[in-house]
Amino acid sequence: MYKRQAQRIVVKVGSSLVTNNGLGLHHDRILHWVEQIVCLREQGRQVVLVSSGAVAEGVSRLGLKSRPKEMHLQQAAAAVGQMGLVQVYESFFQSNKVQTAQILLSHEDLSDRTRYLNARTTLTTLLSMGVIPVVNENDTVIFYDGNSNLWASRGLWALEVYGHKDSRLLDGAWVYWSENDYPISTDSPSISESNYKFSSSPNTNLIASWEEILDSVDDPSKIVCDTRSPDEYAGKDVRADRGGHIPGSENVNWVNAVDASGQFLEADKLSSIYENKGIKTDKAVYTLCQTAVRATHTWFVLQELLGYDNVKVYDGSWIEWGNSDLPIENK
Repeated sequence: MYKRQAQRIVVKVGSSLVTNNGLGLHHDRILHWVEQIVCLREQGRQVVLVSSGAVAEGVSRLGLKSRPKEMHLQQAAAAVGQMGLVQVYESFFQSNKVQTAQILLSHEDLSDRTRYLNARTTLTTLLSMGVIPVVNENDTVIFYDGNSNLWASRGLWALEVYGHKDSRLLDGAWVYWSENDYPISTDSPSISESNYKFSSSPNTNLIASWEEILDSVDDPSKIVCDTRSPDEYAGKDVRADRGGHIPGSENVNWVNAVDASGQFLEADKLSSIYENKGIKTDKAVYTLCQTAVRATHTWFVLQELLGYDNVKVYDGSWIEWGNSDLPIENK
C-alpha cells in the first residue's frame, strides 16, 4: 500500500479475487476482503471499495457456459450480475454493522469536470457519514513486474498515452506480493479477445519532443528531471555517442522513490526529494533517462502519487539527445 498512514484508502478487488474462475462469486473470498476492510475502518480509515465481478456473476445467473465476447452480451451479464455482487457485499458488511452504498461510474463521469465534481462530492459525503462506497469497474488494468515497477510503469504510461484512463501499479510489485503470502498461480491465464478500442492518436500532453526539451533549457517555469544514475548524469557512464546531461536539468535517480522492498516512499518523503531539487508543482516537468523507461517511473511518482499537473516524458531520452549535436553538460 502506497502511503502506510493514509486516512483514505481505495481498495481494488479484481475479478480473479472474488469469483470462481470467472464463473459466479466466491463468497468466502469476498468475506475475507470485507473483514479486512472492516479492520481498516475500525482503525479510523475511510475506505472506498472498487470491485469487479459483476460480469462473472451475471454469467453464472444467466446460465452461460463462458464469458461472452460480444459487448452487448457482456453489458447484459454485468447488469444482471451487479445485483448479486451488491447483495453479497451489503450482506457481509451489514453483518459487521457497516453501511454501504452502490456507486456506478463511467469514464465520462471522470473526464467531464461538472460530473466529476458531483461524483467527488457524493463520495466524500458518504465517507464523512461512515459509509463504504462500493464502486463497480471492469476496465481496470493493474501492472506489476519484478523490479520495483520499473517496466510496469512504462506499460501503464503507454496505456494512458493511448487513452486508457484506469491503470494502476501494484505497490511493491511481485516481490512484495510473493513475500507476503498473497495468492499466486503458475497457471497460464485464459484470455478472450475483446473489441476494446484505443485512441487513434497519442496524448501529446504526456509526451515531450526534443524541441520542447531544448526550449525548456532557459525557461525558469520548466525543468528537466534526469532519472538516470549519478554516473550517467555526470558523463562517467556513457551509453551514447556523448555522455553528460541536458543543461539546467536536475538528477533524481528513479530508485530514490522506492524503499528496499520496492514500495513507494510516503508522500512527504517523496515531495522532499523532488522539491529539494527545484522540481515543484508550479513548474512544467520533463522526465528522461536512457530509453524512457526509468523516466516513466518518475512520471508516475510525480503525476499519479504527488499530483503534479504538468509532467511529460521525453520519449527520445538520452538515446536521442546523446546521439545528436544538442547541447550537453558533464559537470
